Amino acid sequence: MHMRLIVLASTVLFILLLAPATVAQTERFNVSGSVFDDEELPLPQATVVLLTRTDSVLTKFTTSASDGKFILRRVIAGEYILQITYVGFSTLRQDIALLDEDLDVGKLSMATLVEELGEVIVSADHIPFVVKRDTLEYNANAFTVRPNDVVEDLLKRLPGIEVEADGSIKAQGETVENVLVDGKEFFADTPSAVTKNLPAQAVDKVQVYDKDSDQAEFTGVPDGQEEKTIDLLLKEDAKQGLMGNLTGAIGGEQTPGGRYATRVNLMRFSPNTQLSLLGNANNVGQSGLGLQDIVGMVMAGGGTSFISPEMLRSLGSGGGGFSESITVGFNAGHDFSENNYLRGSYSLDKQDQLRNSTTQRNELAGQNASAFGDDFSTANTDNLGHRVNLNAQVQLSPGHRIRARGTMRWSLSGLAQTGVQKTFGGQQLLINEAQSAVDSEINRINGSGTLTWRKKLSDSGTSLVATAGLSLSDSDELAELLTRTGLASTGNIMTWQEVQQDQDQFGRSEGTDIRLSLTHPMDNGFSILTFGEWDFSRREEDKRFYDTRDRIRRLNPQLSSAFERTYTYYRTGVRLTRDNDSGWLALQVHLQRSQLDGTSDNNLPAVTAGYTHILPEVQYKRTLKENQTVEVRYGTDTREPTLQELQPFSDNRNPLRIYAGNPDLEPETSHRVSGSFQSFDPWTYLNIFAYLRTTYTRNQIVPTRSIDTSLRQTVSAINSDAGWNTQMNASVGMPIRPLNIKVRLNNNLNLSTGSEFINSAENSSRIVRNGLGITISNRDQDIIELEAGIRGTYNYVDYSINTNLNQQYINSSYTFDVSWHPTFNWTINADLRYQTYDQDVFGEVRNKALIGASLKRLFMDERASITLEVYDLLNQNLDVSFNNSASYISERRTETLGRYIMLRLTYRLSAVGGGLFKI
Repeated sequence: MHMRLIVLASTVLFILLLAPATVAQTERFNVSGSVFDDEELPLPQATVVLLTRTDSVLTKFTTSASDGKFILRRVIAGEYILQITYVGFSTLRQDIALLDEDLDVGKLSMATLVEELGEVIVSADHIPFVVKRDTLEYNANAFTVRPNDVVEDLLKRLPGIEVEADGSIKAQGETVENVLVDGKEFFADTPSAVTKNLPAQAVDKVQVYDKDSDQAEFTGVPDGQEEKTIDLLLKEDAKQGLMGNLTGAIGGEQTPGGRYATRVNLMRFSPNTQLSLLGNANNVGQSGLGLQDIVGMVMAGGGTSFISPEMLRSLGSGGGGFSESITVGFNAGHDFSENNYLRGSYSLDKQDQLRNSTTQRNELAGQNASAFGDDFSTANTDNLGHRVNLNAQVQLSPGHRIRARGTMRWSLSGLAQTGVQKTFGGQQLLINEAQSAVDSEINRINGSGTLTWRKKLSDSGTSLVATAGLSLSDSDELAELLTRTGLASTGNIMTWQEVQQDQDQFGRSEGTDIRLSLTHPMDNGFSILTFGEWDFSRREEDKRFYDTRDRIRRLNPQLSSAFERTYTYYRTGVRLTRDNDSGWLALQVHLQRSQLDGTSDNNLPAVTAGYTHILPEVQYKRTLKENQTVEVRYGTDTREPTLQELQPFSDNRNPLRIYAGNPDLEPETSHRVSGSFQSFDPWTYLNIFAYLRTTYTRNQIVPTRSIDTSLRQTVSAINSDAGWNTQMNASVGMPIRPLNIKVRLNNNLNLSTGSEFINSAENSSRIVRNGLGITISNRDQDIIELEAGIRGTYNYVDYSINTNLNQQYINSSYTFDVSWHPTFNWTINADLRYQTYDQDVFGEVRNKALIGASLKRLFMDERASITLEVYDLLNQNLDVSFNNSASYISERRTETLGRYIMLRLTYRLSAVGGGLFKI
């Protein structure tokens, strides 16, 4: 292996050294100076931009220091306009020319302005930010990006926007749910498809705003269902040809087998049409486009008998195990006119994964009693998913339009899993043991569609809106199950029982939702909305379990069952809204009648239940300033028990934990109060976000467990007293200019109370989880990019019936990233991820340090790059996760990909100007 590494390293160095020296290297120089007022006092934080002389395109951007000095680094030689703006002063412009050396423009004096600049003038002056009533707009040209950077790299540089390690995005503290391109959907609800593939150099403006739902957009009345959205506005040159990137990488590791990663993205945009082809294949744990949909498809419909929630959450995450994935996606859209369009996308995702995991668990087993679990499992999963999305709108006449949305998913998921589960009682005596082997296959198809129709009835804005939704799903699950359960008896002798079964499960569901609403605007910004709604859902499921001893299938009637359940909701209500320039207030109340009907084929009585609720709601949102918003909400909802929770048949899929339903369950009711505050100052870069939500739930549906002396459990559900859950998130980002750094603080707090019954004794639990983090990065990132972070998570769990299991622990992480650009064409990068684990929960856990490094060179006139990467230099990677709940604390360790080295080659089709292939 060491010889392979030497050969690979020698090859890349040879290529780097022989990279065409004849390729013209673009000359770059620095522009410096200082800014003063007319009394020769320095002006700190003045905005300094450099525009091209020919078309006034922004090339570089900076702000002046406390002494008024500024420097624009690495500017390509040419002719420019130097423009300086400062609130209260007239804009200063000066023509400059960079020839063959750095330029010092000296001391520049700005004249006091009698009248404040308006928004139009500010925009014309190429200020990096424009704050409007509902939109924060970034000028992408003001933020330096490098060749081959994608939108994700650009977003990381924008104040107020955070990109997490998993690719998720937060803007002003809120999770971004949509990323649009020129106001149009791109691969539907998969934001990473845009951010990880669209070239950063193609983007002109980045807009951040709250996008209304289809219902609110059609009625013109806010409904509180906004989604935080980023809209990427493209440069005109980016709409004239094909652009994208081609990437290929090969490598090796200490263990047998090679590593590879390939990626292709080709995009074509025009004012009326968008076409995109994305592809990705690798065996280094990188998730592909839309892989999270496989998880959603596997979890939908109740067919997850043999796949653990932890395994489902890990699919596509790259956080544990060994995986190989292939992804292909195609997106197309065309605007026939301003309000008539058709858009759609298709994606294919395939992933194979191997996971070897060990889990330790401390669990309540009764009053002053506990159990310790030690589990091991090996799981091979293979998942294949197809997804199609369609979105169309037709304007029949002014004020009369129809919008249709549809999604269809098909998935095939296979699992081969073996495991051993051991449970110990006091003094670490083995009480029971379960050995299992499962081989299953799940085939599922589901789809949903929504049709929204709006007709404007009068010139005053009175409108009628009708919405019809339809959802269908069909699933087949075939499994072979073999379990051996051992129970300890007198003398510590194990008594074994074996179960060998074929378990066939078939399910089908359908749902229909029809809503009709009438909106009538009134004076002074008031409007009133009345609505009626009918919601119907139906589920059929047939479970046939066969004992298969001696290769003969015999139906097990005690475990086999078939049932059908329907839920029907009738809702009617009224919503009063006042909307003006400073915000809106909405008061709503609706009456809900729900009806449950369920039958089964195993001689159990039919389940029939009906519930009536009055559900009020209040929403208030106000803009305090152009860049400050406060929002307060109160609402109620109900959760009716599912048919599985009500039907009293048993489920023995885990012989040590048998489940039975409770037909006497009643629905639980929740009251929610939430408030948020966000502030972003584009001049000082200070951004603040705070969010608080408290939920009070009456008549909670909670577990009840009956545990015998062999620690076998029978689990059901009952109604209990009220419980609380409180979430609080806060983040603050700001620059510290004297130190030339940016600081971001964030805190996430979760407090919850709940109850569970164990052998009829109520256990009241309290769980506190608090995460505090700080990230520091340098502001001037032209030559060196530095970022360091520390995060600690405190957990506390309190149990009323067994205080010996009360636990508190702290896990922490430390990160450090540095990128050095000694010249424009060279980049050296190093990163460190150091994770520490509390040693007092389950004993010694090895802390891990993940160190990575890379060397990158641009060539072919900056269109291509070659990179040598080393991952996990110390070979310490191991996925470790802690989890706590109202009844247990667990720690899971999963083997995962360790050290490897990779050589990566990327070629960039031009992001602007028509690209390599002109269309």
